[in-house]
Amino acid sequence: MTRPGWRRRLVGVRRDVAGVPTELELVELSPPRVTQRWLSRTAEAQWRRGCAVALLVVVFAALCVGSPSRVVVGPLLADRTDSVLWFFDEYSRLNRIELDTGRHRTFNVDSGYALLELRTQVVVFRGDGGADVIEAHGTVLLHSASPGVIPLTDPDSDTLWALDGTDARGERVWRRYPPPYVEPDTELLGRELGQPVALAGTRLLMQSVDATGEGTVSLLDVDSSATTDLGDGCAMGANDAAVIVRRPCRANATVWAMNLRLQTPWVMLARSLATSYAGRDYRLSPDGRLVAVPTAPGPQAQLQVYDTSTGALVATGMSGANEWTWTRDSRYLIVAAGSNLLAWRIRDGNRTPLHRFYHYAQLAITR
Repeated sequence: MTRPGWRRRLVGVRRDVAGVPTELELVELSPPRVTQRWLSRTAEAQWRRGCAVALLVVVFAALCVGSPSRVVVGPLLADRTDSVLWFFDEYSRLNRIELDTGRHRTFNVDSGYALLELRTQVVVFRGDGGADVIEAHGTVLLHSASPGVIPLTDPDSDTLWALDGTDARGERVWRRYPPPYVEPDTELLGRELGQPVALAGTRLLMQSVDATGEGTVSLLDVDSSATTDLGDGCAMGANDAAVIVRRPCRANATVWAMNLRLQTPWVMLARSLATSYAGRDYRLSPDGRLVAVPTAPGPQAQLQVYDTSTGALVATGMSGANEWTWTRDSRYLIVAAGSNLLAWRIRDGNRTPLHRFYHYAQLAITR
């Protein structure tokens, strides 16, 4: 029996093995037109509902996971640090976390070779592509400055020195950019002054090297042109509170510190630390009282923290570090160990996890 309203059509004849016809093969075709239209509308409505649900799921996932701003209630550390942590995640995107509030933002800013600190902005250095100054909302303030040479930055004076080519005599020209980092206000010329290595507040830490490979270190006040000779050695780091040098200028050397605020003489921190020639390995705390130094190059380094005024070993034991930087209050050392970011409180050695998907070995702390 054919269902009411349905049509049947002969499509063939079934035969046995000898080819004798045995029965007709009938096939039910389509329902009447009214039923067809009803089924068509029902299928279309279901398809539209499915599309709407899928769209809502995608929007919800974007809001919860991929949005440029995420809020985590509460501070991330036990102490107020007045610090903002910048780093690159596993997708090489720039991240910004306020340690006192937990607010987390992700920017579509590509990673680079170095991440440098200003007062509230960071500088992303991309080698021959130069350096970009990124402000707190992800806006680029200065683009492609200092191509090929890492610029010098200082959070306290909030200034940036960039190597901007050469002059007519072939001398390299360093230019100082004050906020908002649009136009330079000062130029530094002349090889006789040495090579700028770091910023010590408003002064430049200068390095001169002779034919034998040994060097001398000095502080240059650019505004007054006054120079303070700091003696022999290789400059490894500085801020407005302290200076770090290595004597002699080779890998396995003695590390010395001078606290500029306390006006203390040079004190020896450690002997024969097998550190690299990168000055960024020696991280001074913002108050200049402490310096974090690795005992060996590479990702298996163990960090040691010394007092710059006495040379005493304050803390040790953080192993497997490949990048580190200080919070603005000098209480915590933010350390990248493997794929994790940790906050190491120097006072008692407590370690607080901050992020699990850290990828690129560059960190910066701003206000």
